[in-house]
Amino acid sequence: MTAPTEEKAAAKAPAAPTPRHRRIWSAVFADLSAWVETHGDVPKRRSKDAEEYRLANWLNVQRSNHRSGKLHQDYIDQLETVPGALETRPTRTHREWAEAVADFHRTHGRLPGTGADDKAERSLGHYLADRLRPGIRSGAIKDEDFAPIAAIAGTVAPARERKSSETYFRELKEYTAANGRMPGWQDARPLARWVRRVMTADSETTYVKYRDEVTALAAGMNSGDA
Repeated sequence: MTAPTEEKAAAKAPAAPTPRHRRIWSAVFADLSAWVETHGDVPKRRSKDAEEYRLANWLNVQRSNHRSGKLHQDYIDQLETVPGALETRPTRTHREWAEAVADFHRTHGRLPGTGADDKAERSLGHYLADRLRPGIRSGAIKDEDFAPIAAIAGTVAPARERKSSETYFRELKEYTAANGRMPGWQDARPLARWVRRVMTADSETTYVKYRDEVTALAAGMNSGDA
């Protein structure tokens, strides 16, 4: 008779891969192995290279399946032959991330950016954009977790300059007077975006009351009256 613990372990063991799945998996694994042999490191998901991005996403799925016990032992054995394939970095708590961002702000007088050349700064920038703000909105990150950076402008929510439509319309008149034309997307994107909102807004929005004035201003530009 099979012991209960053995039955439980057998029930949790991943099912044997189908021949088709094994063929597909082995083909991608071969690509991964070649990549690591050529580049000396595992692929990164933030890469702009399409092939590296594909392999990094695939590897991330394998790691996730491995952590959850869903990866078949045959696959584990193969991945363990590739240096770093199943290794993941130690996970920081949200509090530790927040403290790292606060340290960066104290040192540099600004927030970290997602487009920075420095890898550590990019990592902090992506934490702010991709994890902190969505986590706060969903309630997954608690107040005490981001307390070290709560008072820093732009951390909890991106710092944005909010203008009234009255201000935009005044700037539009100044722009047309100075340039003799309506603003374009290349040189005056915020103004051009506001004009589009005015011209396409529903009748219940506050943009509508500026439509006649903007239309008249645009007509003056077209006729050469400005």
